[in-house]
Amino acid sequence: MSHHIVPATEPLLRAIAPRLRAADRREVETLGFTPERGLLDSFHRSTWARVALTPSGRPIAAWGLGLISTLGGIGGPWMLSTPLIERDRRAFLRESRRQVAEMHQLCPVLRGETDARYRGAVRWLGWLGFSFGAPVEIGGVPFLPFERVDHG
Repeated sequence: MSHHIVPATEPLLRAIAPRLRAADRREVETLGFTPERGLLDSFHRSTWARVALTPSGRPIAAWGLGLISTLGGIGGPWMLSTPLIERDRRAFLRESRRQVAEMHQLCPVLRGETDARYRGAVRWLGWLGFSFGAPVEIGGVPFLPFERVDHG
């Protein structure tokens, strides 16, 4: 893989924030956050978070998993990325599957919402095996609830 995966840190997240893809930025801002605040809040609520770096060490994307219910084994995955993620799409897709598998080692149920207008994210989540519920309105915008259950 052309990307290196490392544990997320605040400096890496701060480097990603001003370079978010437009659709990621729009989703974060719809939720009432600046890109930096959205990344840092997600990171601080996570039990596990990673960053992808280019071979030269430039951060490309960040993702993580926050616990929604310890007893229910439900985790809330998140991901925000820069346009650099598109440079090696196949590697990104392969790594996505590995990272979802790692999340499932921590939580058998992964659940969240994504901006329904963000067609790329909706397609990617579907490709990863997430199912979708009926849209819910958040900040005046339709968001799609998504879920993936690992039946082990």
